[in-house]
Amino acid sequence: MKPWFDLPSPLPFASSISIIGGGIMGLLMALKLQNQGFQVTIFEKNSALMGEGSGNPAAILDPYISLQQTSPEQIYFTTAYQKALHFYRSLGGECFTAKALKKFAKSKAEIIRYQKIAGNYSSDFAIFQNDHILFKQSGILQPKDVGRKLSKDLTIKTNMDVRCFSYDAKKSIWQLYDSKENSIHSSNALILANSFQAHKFLQTKFLPVKPVKGQISFIYPDRAGINNSAILCKGGYVTPLIDNAEINQKCHIIGASFERDIPLNQRHHISKAADIENLKKLEDILNLDSNISPDALLGSRASMRAMSPDHLPIIGAVPDKEAYQHYYQKLYHGPDHAIFKSAPYHKSLYICAGLGARGMLSAPFAADILTWIIGRNLPKGDSDTLYNDKILHALHPARFHIRRLIRGASLK
Repeated sequence: MKPWFDLPSPLPFASSISIIGGGIMGLLMALKLQNQGFQVTIFEKNSALMGEGSGNPAAILDPYISLQQTSPEQIYFTTAYQKALHFYRSLGGECFTAKALKKFAKSKAEIIRYQKIAGNYSSDFAIFQNDHILFKQSGILQPKDVGRKLSKDLTIKTNMDVRCFSYDAKKSIWQLYDSKENSIHSSNALILANSFQAHKFLQTKFLPVKPVKGQISFIYPDRAGINNSAILCKGGYVTPLIDNAEINQKCHIIGASFERDIPLNQRHHISKAADIENLKKLEDILNLDSNISPDALLGSRASMRAMSPDHLPIIGAVPDKEAYQHYYQKLYHGPDHAIFKSAPYHKSLYICAGLGARGMLSAPFAADILTWIIGRNLPKGDSDTLYNDKILHALHPARFHIRRLIRGASLK
């Protein structure tokens, strides 16, 4: 492993860990770490869990596909898809409903590309059919039910907005503070799993975690000519008829819009333009020549999700930016011209953020990776080959630093 991507020392067994964020990522991290013997406490600023991007009434498992099968991105998302299917199935029928997924090509060129992509996989995973790839084993999640099941045996403190934290080197603890600078908790380690707000802290404000607003729309069962038993994707997606507990009614869900540069205080505001965008996506999926009437809309939900510039999650120990600048500022001469020190990190501070639009799909694998980085104990059934350098480098929080330093730019 390259020295600037070296792993931090493992956290001692039974250490205490604080996790900021009670979404799907925070819950999975807490559960996996607790199962390995760590003492874990989640801090959620809202009164309820799964309230932001992972709180939609339904989520689909939409696999990422490309011709670059050996690229870190494809390896990561293919593994994540397989792990997500296995994990969510294990939670039971109230959390996961098996549904096939059809991913339609948007052009003749994409039909050819899809045919080549499907040829790289076994028929159990993907089949090319005329103008789409069929994934037989996909499904629909009920995120709220997933959250209830995962949180059952966890220690969680809601209405706890952690505004800042500091490390006491003498005591080897992170001290957490609220908005009034009152000390509210201390622990040996700290994990940031609070999505688009993960970079609001002094130690992480340089990380490129960007908020993106996404809105989904609910469609009446009989007003848009939808009659699908599978999940349909083509730019957007539409689900089969589902029970939507948020509105206590059956409906189809379409989505999702993609809006940048939206103020955080407007992240839950419903946009008519986003609903229209979703209806256009539905028309494209169904190959309709006429417009779907807005009367087909039953409701909507908007929330923020976090994206990174390269669309891969940010997973690992939080780098010390100033130390990286000092240790690796000569990288632009070439990585082989000198001997470099091992990666400098903030002690026992970790992050898992930037999961993007595939957050529910990505989360189980992301949690496995960070759990392994922290404790260096492999999840049951995994092998060392799963956590190879290629994947760890592609997800490393310092990858953006290194790219700048190689170009001869300073770190902002």
